[in-house]
Amino acid sequence: MMLTDRQVAQFDAFGFCVLRGVLGAGELDTARAEFDIGLARAAAGTERRGIRKQLNWSNLGPDTPFLGLLLEDARFVGRCRAVLRRGVKFAFYLQPLDEHSGALRFVPGSHKEPLHFDMRKIGIKESNLRVLDAAGLEVDEVPAYVARSEPGDVIAFDSRVWHASWGGGHDRRMCSLGYFAAPATPAEEESMAELARQDAELLEAFPLLERPSHWVANPAGSPMRRRWIQALRQWGFAGLPG
Repeated sequence: MMLTDRQVAQFDAFGFCVLRGVLGAGELDTARAEFDIGLARAAAGTERRGIRKQLNWSNLGPDTPFLGLLLEDARFVGRCRAVLRRGVKFAFYLQPLDEHSGALRFVPGSHKEPLHFDMRKIGIKESNLRVLDAAGLEVDEVPAYVARSEPGDVIAFDSRVWHASWGGGHDRRMCSLGYFAAPATPAEEESMAELARQDAELLEAFPLLERPSHWVANPAGSPMRRRWIQALRQWGFAGLPG
């Protein structure tokens, strides 16, 4: 349920860590079935936007119970607590991926300054590695680590590390879970408020990302979820019906 000292050190130094075999075969079968449910809902109710033509939706509803409860699963929460500074994201794919088929790429150490800021100087946009035309580079030309993965592997990474994928096909299936630390300084409070504003913009573009009323109602009375919902409301996050 936890990370080894070596994994924690790797995460701190490089900003990411690949965890092998976190999910079992039966869990992957359930995840694939629930993914199909969410995909059908998103395909029917979402206009594909932008060049990526991606579909995004929340898996917190009652029709995807396994994926929804992973957010509170000790395998993720426990590992998150070991490395959480500001934000941690976990991603897993439902098919094998390598450098030719859309595996995540990371610029090691780019979650820290000065490298994080220096990346902007070569024309890279915030939050991904899509290089501007003026830089004369493609994503696969940026020096990076390719996080090859098999179904069941989970990739943990700092939300600030520069990352992107390259060469993915039309049916690349990813599930992700995100965690953020409570702000402890005025600067972090300002960052959290900005994150809430960005979240509202994301929900406007992808309405199916709204937190379902079933999840917000917290029918099982989870203390952990109750704290999360209170914090989301405190910081003005959108998409919290009721």
